[in-house]
Amino acid sequence: MGGKVRAVALIAVSLMAAIGFAGTPHAAHAASPITLPFTGFGRILVDPTHVFITGGDSVLVLDLSGNLVKTITGETGASAMVEQGGILYVSLGTGAIDRIDIASLSETSPLVTGLLQPGDLAYAGGLLWTTVNDAGSIEPASIDVTAQTPSAHAYDNVFDYNTNYLANCAHYGTNHAGNPSYLIAFSCNTVPSSIDLIDVSSGSPLVTRTTTISYNNARDVAVNPDGTHFIAAIPNSAGFIEYNLSDFSADGTVYASDNFPVGIDTNGATGAKMLGGISRQVGTTDATGYQIGDPTQVILSASFGTPQTFQRGAALSGDGLTGYLVAYVPSSASALEIVSLPASPPTNVSATVGVGAAIVTWNAPADHGKSAITSYKVQSSGGAIANVDANKFSVLITGLSPVPHTFTVTATNTNGTSAPSAPSNSVTPIAGGTFNPLTPKRLLDTRNGTGGVPVRRLGAGSTLGFQVAGHGGVPATGVSAVVLNVTVTNTSGTGFLTAYPAGLSRPTASNLNWTAGRTVPNLTQIAVGA
Repeated sequence: MGGKVRAVALIAVSLMAAIGFAGTPHAAHAASPITLPFTGFGRILVDPTHVFITGGDSVLVLDLSGNLVKTITGETGASAMVEQGGILYVSLGTGAIDRIDIASLSETSPLVTGLLQPGDLAYAGGLLWTTVNDAGSIEPASIDVTAQTPSAHAYDNVFDYNTNYLANCAHYGTNHAGNPSYLIAFSCNTVPSSIDLIDVSSGSPLVTRTTTISYNNARDVAVNPDGTHFIAAIPNSAGFIEYNLSDFSADGTVYASDNFPVGIDTNGATGAKMLGGISRQVGTTDATGYQIGDPTQVILSASFGTPQTFQRGAALSGDGLTGYLVAYVPSSASALEIVSLPASPPTNVSATVGVGAAIVTWNAPADHGKSAITSYKVQSSGGAIANVDANKFSVLITGLSPVPHTFTVTATNTNGTSAPSAPSNSVTPIAGGTFNPLTPKRLLDTRNGTGGVPVRRLGAGSTLGFQVAGHGGVPATGVSAVVLNVTVTNTSGTGFLTAYPAGLSRPTASNLNWTAGRTVPNLTQIAVGA
């Protein structure tokens, strides 16, 4: 930076702004395991206020924090469960399906008795569905729970040994739709095995779609919240595999796990997400979670030490913010592990274009999870990142190239970081520098030597150079121009001053003009020289 003076004057230069630099913009929590009073395990079910776990000869009822509410005894061989209309139905090893009133947490009466090995339970098409063993062959059976005297109706030749492999062993997948018109069944204990769609809209079961798994059998299946896909936990696979419900083809989405997937649940209350239970024989992970549809976004990774998650031992709370996993240590009591998931993604992300920059705004997540949001991270599709305090919902991101950019925002709390938001609208920053205001700073004063200059008047025709980059808050590099307030005082005669970049020829136009005895300031924008 240089200045040419005509006539004697004292000069003060204050920095007001710099142009063209990028200024600084303003894993999962798991509680201690809860020991369960049995070594076996049937199933886990979570409703809005309770966690139900079957094992041994009882149904264990806990609140959502894992505190014991009640142990319902006398449920010999309690296994599968489904809740419908305020009633918890439980299949027993005695051949009965019991009814437990949710409000009173007490058994009312058996729904049906005398079944041969009643198996899994599901509610679809207005009927309760189970499986029964008919002379060694598994068959589907339905029960009208509204009938005055409910009875089970078994269906022959629906499950077989050669096509859907369900006749050997069959489970029903989890579907939170409430009363869908179909069941998803999957075979067990056979290789090859299958996953099948069973249409029950007519009241009778009809297998309409089948996908065959040649290398293993599914251990658990859950329908996605939007009802268009389902996810299967299949050991010896690369992870949890997603399928299209329309044709039962794998859609190419795999949610990775570092060992055998054995449990799965889904939820859409606070953004579609999945919870996966893993049987850890090698690796370090017992549970994993993803935003459904994006296998790159791990929202949960939890390890419990030595326990391994039971097959079908994973469930999400109704709000989708807490995961429950039943795990065990061989030859020891089972345990309930509770994990808190992070917040749902921020919403309504929008971008406004600027010169080499963009202003990004967003709304807080629909649900902040089990703890308050502590920060946000904004990232451009080009890789630029800004970290923002929890009480701010906009940020200026600078230093952007003039190509299209979209932006995503994540929210972080003590339980982890949310999945990214949906991308913002696309903006293309205008080429050029960005204006970055700075706190005013005196860079040069010939009256007292500020800036390392001599304490003297500048005579006519003299030139004074001084450094701007790296001083007064201006970065040492990346600066194209500065805004300066240039002042002359105690002038001895008429004159002018020209401020211009060092290394360039002095322009003919002046920045200041004065007469004798005057003090004259002027705000000027000057390019930074070499």
